[in-house]
Amino acid sequence: MFEVITKKEFIETLATKNSVLLGSFLNLNDERAVKIMNTAYNYSRNIENTHPAYIRNCTRKQSNALQFSNGSWLYFNDIKGSKLVKHDNILVSYKERYDNFDKVFVHDIMVYLVG
Repeated sequence: MFEVITKKEFIETLATKNSVLLGSFLNLNDERAVKIMNTAYNYSRNIENTHPAYIRNCTRKQSNALQFSNGSWLYFNDIKGSKLVKHDNILVSYKERYDNFDKVFVHDIMVYLVG
């Protein structure tokens, strides 16, 4: 079962440990969101078995963002309103929002491997 964590714990984990962004999945319907969450829950790879080119660490921490060694940024507003959960070495940011264009609820999911 996923364990709910605080925004502070989510940010601190990414700021202090090596990580790999496994995927950023946007505008998912219910069925696809469930598949992504099940895949994340059952993911059994360790970061040590990941190609070094994909591993990143936090190089800069600001009051509103983290910058990583690969040049990418995580802005804290991106996870505002998200449910933050972890399971073993997986962190997940999960947000449900209403898509005004299609008039349906959609899901945005970001999955990280940490170690």
